[in-house]
Amino acid sequence: PHEQPGLPGAFIQYLAGNPSILQEIRDFQEAHRHRFMQSQSDTEHTLEQYASHQEFTGIVERSLNAFLAQVGVTEDEFAEALLQLKLGQDPHWRAFDLLLGKIDYEGFADLLRRNICLCCGGQFVPLSTRPTAASSPPPLAPADVPLEFDPS
Repeated sequence: PHEQPGLPGAFIQYLAGNPSILQEIRDFQEAHRHRFMQSQSDTEHTLEQYASHQEFTGIVERSLNAFLAQVGVTEDEFAEALLQLKLGQDPHWRAFDLLLGKIDYEGFADLLRRNICLCCGGQFVPLSTRPTAASSPPPLAPADVPLEFDPS
């Protein structure tokens, strides 16, 4: 596995160590994707679609806040670490850019409309259509980054 740098890498490790977060996102997508699948990008969005986005944002914020509390850093410090990845053109930036794009309503709606998995960026496969042996998503490989992050 590729080593993720610093604080962003610690977040990837946190997600790997808490598979219930990604499962909650998959469950959310399975329950809400129908609201977007038949819509067009140029049509007006429904109240149900906006409600779905708010619920998703809540899931992400809850998970991120729990991580930030565990490692003892602020949201601003995390944002700065991500900005440094972007400015340094770090190859790991793409994964975080995908995550951040999901928070924006239009990006979120587009992913659900195109049936793109909110966890991995691949094609979303509903649990009901997966083979029995694959009913559990594969766990993420832990990043080679210590979870105790020293922001100094």
